[in-house]
Amino acid sequence: MAAPTHFVFDAYGTLFDVHSAAAKYAGEIGPNWERLSQVWRAKHLVYTWIWAGTGRHTTFWKLAGDSLDFASASVGGIPPGMREKLMASYRTLSAYP
Repeated sequence: MAAPTHFVFDAYGTLFDVHSAAAKYAGEIGPNWERLSQVWRAKHLVYTWIWAGTGRHTTFWKLAGDSLDFASASVGGIPPGMREKLMASYRTLSAYP
């Protein structure tokens, strides 16, 4: 048997703090920032499972954006320009200590 050439590790939510994106802008988002982040994370997972379960494929970023839009609506909205900031911040999530 050949030696493995690739290794896969679940970094999203395991090594990287998915809530660090919203935490970075907590002051601008307001008191609902934690709820926004929790719904964003949960909906992102659900969307991933739905797409995978139906055999359809899309990008991680499309699902991240769609789930952020859902989360934003569920908390009554976010400040103008915040969607772009949060999506950019998702590209550089903080690692857990």
